[in-house]
Amino acid sequence: MLAVYKVMNVIFYLNYAVADVNKNSFTKYGITGDGGIATWQEGDLIKRVVDILNFALGLVGLAAVVVLIWGGIQYMTAGGDETKVESATKTITNALIGLAIVILSGLIVNFVIGKIITPGK
Repeated sequence: MLAVYKVMNVIFYLNYAVADVNKNSFTKYGITGDGGIATWQEGDLIKRVVDILNFALGLVGLAAVVVLIWGGIQYMTAGGDETKVESATKTITNALIGLAIVILSGLIVNFVIGKIITPGK
C-alpha cells in the first residue's frame, strides 16, 4: 500500500508541476517571463494561500478516493468472511465520511476566503 501511495504522490506532483509550464503562468508565483521578479499586488498572498489550501484538499480528497477503492477491493475479495466484510464496510464508510469532510471544508474555505477578498458582496 505504501508503494502505491508513493507512486500516486509522484504522479500527482509531476502533473501539478507540468500543468503550469507556459511562460505567462509563472507570474502568479512571482516570476516574470524574462526571469525577473514580479511585484506583488494586493490580494496575492491570500490567493497563494487559497491555492495551497486547495492543493492540500485535493491531496486529501485523492487519498480518500484511494481508501474508498481499497475498501471496495477488500469487500469484493472478502469471500463471505464476516470479519473481512465488516472491516471493508467500515473502510468504505470512513472513506465516504472523509470525502464528505474534504468537500465541505473546501467549500467553507473558498467561501470564507471569498468573503475576505470581496467583503462588500
